[in-house]
Amino acid sequence: MADSDGTDDSANSKINNFHITCDGKFECLLCRRRLSSKQNILIHLHRIHCLKVEDTCIIEDSEEDITCTSTTLSGSCMKEDIPLEADFDSESSSNVSLQPHTENEEYGEHECMHAHNAGSETDLDGDDLDKTVDLLSSSSSTASMAEISNCDNSCSDPSNFSDVSSSSDVSSLSDSDEDGDHLASSDEEIESHSLTEQETQALKILSCFLRNSLPASACRDILETLKNTMKDMFPNSEKLAFLDFGHILSHINSLIEILRYCILCNKIFPDNVEEFECSTQGCDGLRYKGPHSSQHSRGRQPRQCFVMADTKTQLINLLQTPGIWKDIEKSRQLAHETRELDIIADISTGDAYKEMLSDEGFLSPNFNNLTAIFNTDGVNLYSSSKTELWPIFLAINELSPSMRFARDNMLLVGIWQGKGKPPFTQYMSVFSQAMNDLYTNGVHLQLDDETVNIRLAVLCGVADLPANAGILNMTYFNGSDACITCMESGVVVRQGKGTARCYPYRSGESVPEARDHQGVLENMRKGTDKKRSKGFKGISGLVALESYNLVKGSVPDYMHAVLLGVMKTLLNK
Repeated sequence: MADSDGTDDSANSKINNFHITCDGKFECLLCRRRLSSKQNILIHLHRIHCLKVEDTCIIEDSEEDITCTSTTLSGSCMKEDIPLEADFDSESSSNVSLQPHTENEEYGEHECMHAHNAGSETDLDGDDLDKTVDLLSSSSSTASMAEISNCDNSCSDPSNFSDVSSSSDVSSLSDSDEDGDHLASSDEEIESHSLTEQETQALKILSCFLRNSLPASACRDILETLKNTMKDMFPNSEKLAFLDFGHILSHINSLIEILRYCILCNKIFPDNVEEFECSTQGCDGLRYKGPHSSQHSRGRQPRQCFVMADTKTQLINLLQTPGIWKDIEKSRQLAHETRELDIIADISTGDAYKEMLSDEGFLSPNFNNLTAIFNTDGVNLYSSSKTELWPIFLAINELSPSMRFARDNMLLVGIWQGKGKPPFTQYMSVFSQAMNDLYTNGVHLQLDDETVNIRLAVLCGVADLPANAGILNMTYFNGSDACITCMESGVVVRQGKGTARCYPYRSGESVPEARDHQGVLENMRKGTDKKRSKGFKGISGLVALESYNLVKGSVPDYMHAVLLGVMKTLLNK
């Protein structure tokens, strides 16, 4: 704590906030959560407890002795958070009270925070509460919780996201090992995030449902039973209306956007839930399951949807993670230094990327802009199910390759669940709108006591051939004019008992004409499902994506085209 004259009390500022247990785990002393690595515990302290890491603090536990290294962690709140002041006894650092500052109060940069981890009873494990708070900052997990409020357990039910999001959380530490035997004070943990009373109770209820993997129907039945029982016991209570599943989920729905669409024409329905008829002329599609007469029923179930996450919040959280911005600055500096070299080593050494490094380019040293690459593919929800998930991920190109594709550093933009393939045109169109907002307006971030604007441009996308054909709304790889790079139509040859389309090597004047962005746009506008134009069946959702070149941005699938294609053929021969 800072003294009255403004100096820091060194005895109080050097506080141990995590330690290494006997089994090699890193345990947070604020909430008793155990993580598997030092990097994960530092990220946890930064994101969950709003602590700014200055140096590392480790206490190594053994069966006989304890050794301590010199460390400090200072309290530092993220943007728009309420700063916290830690009052503690110098003789016992375990008894600490967290008190929020007012805007007029002053606090030192090196004031440390401790959680009161003993003496209070709670109905939540520290691990479960920590997971629940992580859900508010992780749009992938948030999407999984929000979707179970509207759909049942059918193949088009986004409630099944909860089975997947827990293992693929892109913003929390899902590779950690957690010990549920340690209890933490849930009231103080939630208070540190400035939650209202109703938000606190909602998180507790949702944590209980998630911990027991309850389906949406069970959650609704439990809350309805409690509500009816409590009405008889407390007939005059006005807070019973809070026991509604939709009302509870409304506290986290601000981080996601649920878009429902017609299953016949794929047109997206408006936000008004009472508009259940498709507005497309001649289309009889309905918003909810069942006939027209059941569209107003209380227990109606929506047919199909996809979920878009809050990418801005994810990007801000990622850039505020300790070590991320320093890695970006090193990569940017290296890209400018090697700009004149004729070496292909990474995306930053490509011609399209180098064009953006000019003084007037998007990646000029005068700006703090970033670029990204997106990826999407389908994966079966279960090993024996035809239901698929189609997520869209973003990776920041300015991160070093080892950090770029780390699970914790990738952003989840959206997710679709259902049988077959998603409505690519509508799905990628909404994706383009979200990315255009980041390209035009960007996000504001506090860097070195200065607020800077950071914009993001999507340069390219990686997908296998079937997914790429759906994204670009063109012929599949076994059809005519299926190449996005050139006008080669291919030839049909006999293979085994059937036929296959191949693309022979051509040289000299027989080399096919290369495609360009404007030519692809013209072919998309001319093409239809019945009459294709140079392989295109219509407009792609990526047409609306600013700064995106449909030809240069659709890169070859290296794994299938090279490693499992040419190289496999050569090795077998």
